[in-house]
Amino acid sequence: MVAGGCCLARLRALRSESHMPHRSERFWTRIGASKNASTLKVFQWNVLADGLAQHGDFVRVPQQALEWSFRQHLLLEEILKPKADIVCLQEVNTYENFFLPVLEKHGYSGAYFCKPCSPAEQYGAPCDGCALFYRSDRFSVCSQPLGHTYTSLHGEGGNQGMLRVCLLDKESSQVICVANTHLKAKAGLKNDAIRDNQAKQLLQDLQQAVTRLSVADLTANRSESAARQHEQGPPLVILCGDLNTTPDSTTCQLLRSHALALRSSWDTYPGGGNVASSAQLKQPFTTWKFRSSGESKRIIDYIWYSVDERLELTAHWELPDEESIGDDGKHE
Repeated sequence: MVAGGCCLARLRALRSESHMPHRSERFWTRIGASKNASTLKVFQWNVLADGLAQHGDFVRVPQQALEWSFRQHLLLEEILKPKADIVCLQEVNTYENFFLPVLEKHGYSGAYFCKPCSPAEQYGAPCDGCALFYRSDRFSVCSQPLGHTYTSLHGEGGNQGMLRVCLLDKESSQVICVANTHLKAKAGLKNDAIRDNQAKQLLQDLQQAVTRLSVADLTANRSESAARQHEQGPPLVILCGDLNTTPDSTTCQLLRSHALALRSSWDTYPGGGNVASSAQLKQPFTTWKFRSSGESKRIIDYIWYSVDERLELTAHWELPDEESIGDDGKHE
């Protein structure tokens, strides 16, 4: 599991990203001093869909550890541990019968967007998708949650997609557009182009959502809105997801260079920004897989946030390293 933190409206946020449960004790690594005691925690995780887990060719993982009956309680333990205010999950195909009812008992409301089809179906499991949860007592929804698929490079309907929920944080009076996505998997120039195309659609959706919220607010009450806009600023953006690509990719460059002005929490993590420029540092990772075809260990999971004085990164959650995980995937 991989984690970090940021400060939104002088509110701290926690990130946790991974593809497999991790129960070792970890600690905060401070980036800077928080200017306000008010905090916001954001949790991000690809939980690995049921069906894909058992048939993912994970050659160093005992089969029992891949069964949903074994994993579900460990997943819940990790999700609840940081007491996050916002939780973004990918590859969820047990939303209605597990994640939603369980997390509702812990004070969360949720939204879900399911893919049109999923490789998990060939193994008798349901389709997977993106789930987004938020604390019911802290947030109210500004607009109905929206989920949709990305269109292909040829304009056809695709399979990957995004989920967006715009929230009013009652504690800070900030409007926050939170998006959760899972982009095209697998390496290669063709898939790089697909991810770039999906990222452009994601950014366009977020830009339109921010613009609509600002205009609607102004239209509803111009005097109050103008005062709030002056005091609180325009809507902020938090984007979580499994992008299936590394921080130095063209997809991440698109996110950094867009008019929304987004920054990745990896940008301040030692060794986590531009991989080429930090080769001398031990590289962090959010996925480490051993399959019959070989080993894969890299960063593919992210939290992006608005470059704004109201959004300050204050800490990273310590990452597990190779030694703590062990060659066989078991912790000491």
